Amino acid sequence: MTADKLDSRQKLSLNKTLQAALDRSAASLQLMLGGDINIGMTPTASRTPGVCVCFGLTGALEGGIYVDLPEKMALEIVKTLTTGRELSLLDEVARSILMELGNILASVFVGYFDEYRGLRTLPTPPALSLVPHDIPSFTAFFSATLSWSKSQERAKVFVGLDQSALDILLAG
Repeated sequence: MTADKLDSRQKLSLNKTLQAALDRSAASLQLMLGGDINIGMTPTASRTPGVCVCFGLTGALEGGIYVDLPEKMALEIVKTLTTGRELSLLDEVARSILMELGNILASVFVGYFDEYRGLRTLPTPPALSLVPHDIPSFTAFFSATLSWSKSQERAKVFVGLDQSALDILLAG
């Protein structure tokens, strides 16, 4: 079954499950960055120019996670985690910090499914891009907005699921 053939009950169930995993990710990022962090599912979202941290998902749930950070927000995160150092996004330390932030988000996200559903899934190593690129096609695609009280900017989180992952999650 493809995402466009889901009935409203299936969509609601899937959104609730994904939101619970995103809530766990937000709580972990909040411990790391301070302030309030919220990652809320949105019906659709456009790509945000800036920095993209990308992950594949392997194991029980095949797919990918993409975190689009506006440049200003990415620099605010780097400054917070380096206790005030001003770094360029081309700096290796800054890039490493942003990949680790994405790694925490993705690892906690998939950890939710391991803990509550027994679905062993791992994110691939992160890739960071400073230039826009296309996200691969997935059977089901979900978007969320990440807000952080210490930033005026909003990031986007995209979760793509292959058919097998969609079937597993819908089976409950």
